[in-house]
Amino acid sequence: MTAGRGPRLFFARTATLDIAFEAHGPQAGPPVILLHGFPYDPRAYDEVALALAAEGCRVLVS
Repeated sequence: MTAGRGPRLFFARTATLDIAFEAHGPQAGPPVILLHGFPYDPRAYDEVALALAAEGCRVLVS
């Protein structure tokens, strides 16, 4: 989540699948992609996404 507001929500749409993902941190930061697996959900990465974004990383969570 970014300071003062929540993460931005984006969608990647294909012919067979729609994927929602959150973006944290500056767009120009080094990219970090966090993907969850069953039985977790994107909330499992809330703390680490904030920490990485605070260090200047662009964090994508799905």
